[in-house]
Amino acid sequence: FPTPLGSRLCILDFDSRPLSGPNELFSPLHHISYPAAAPDSLGLGILNHGLYALVHGYRHFFVRTGVREGRGPSWAKPGVIKDTTSGCEVVIFLDSDAIFRHLELPAEWLLNRWGVTRDTKLAMALDPGSLEGVEVGFNDVDGERMHNTGFIVAVRSERTREILEAWAGCVDGERDEGGDGSASASARAGKLGFPGCEKWAYNWPLDQGAWAEFVRRRFNESGDVRDLPCQEANGYEGSGTECDGLFVEHLWRAKWLLKERVGLGVVQ
Repeated sequence: FPTPLGSRLCILDFDSRPLSGPNELFSPLHHISYPAAAPDSLGLGILNHGLYALVHGYRHFFVRTGVREGRGPSWAKPGVIKDTTSGCEVVIFLDSDAIFRHLELPAEWLLNRWGVTRDTKLAMALDPGSLEGVEVGFNDVDGERMHNTGFIVAVRSERTREILEAWAGCVDGERDEGGDGSASASARAGKLGFPGCEKWAYNWPLDQGAWAEFVRRRFNESGDVRDLPCQEANGYEGSGTECDGLFVEHLWRAKWLLKERVGLGVVQ
């Protein structure tokens, strides 16, 4: 990505929660007192994402999702990302407890550093291998390190959309093809090797577990998935892991640091 993407790059948030309490991002009072905001207010993460987009001329989308029957709310993720790629060349999704640590660093610089190209379909950070010096089980059933789906880069292509559609339908199980013999990617996924994925409909880590155990095994061509270093795109300083969140912090065990970290990013 040698030139700025501008509005062709989209920063994406989604949530089914209202986030509309006092001093929350979507308060009906249309006013936020940052000093009075709760330290772990998830809307502050969304604020960080919006500021980052504003600084670099990207577009920022917040999608209010419902809860689909038969699965937990985080399962909206692959479908929302897929839909957003229709109007954006590159989509960067972040959980609300993940933030851009350095607002001045453009996404193009990060993508180039990580080897993400126009031939990449998806890129995700790896989870840590140890916690406070002890090996932890952030691995799939075959012992392969899991990706953390709280930070995802999606580069628009038909293959990208196919992967995301299959992931979104992973917990649906097998389906019959339509009368014309056609089948959607999610239907084909159920027929071609995702039976058993329904166990991740409500069990933690939900869509992340399904991705690790089922989807990434099916879509394993060159360029389908790019591993991002957890030292740079996952975790946070003081997490007790090798993931320091050098460029993208994910405060999964320390959401109370959101207010402090978002504020630091602004004053840098």
